[in-house]
Amino acid sequence: MAVVGILLIAGDRFQQTLALAFFHFVGGAAWTIIDLFLGFVLGPIIGKLSVPARVEFTTRLMPRWC
Repeated sequence: MAVVGILLIAGDRFQQTLALAFFHFVGGAAWTIIDLFLGFVLGPIIGKLSVPARVEFTTRLMPRWC
């Protein structure tokens, strides 16, 4: 993760538009993959749980937001 941060800062510092566009594209693709996984894979699983189990699952999945 630190390598990505260093490369991102270096791309900005040396005004490498292609490097910044690449990181923008990869970040968007990663976000979309995570969103689709949560929606299509975990969504039906969570839907079948009882309400207390949903709360427990969500709390463990996102501990700082709940």
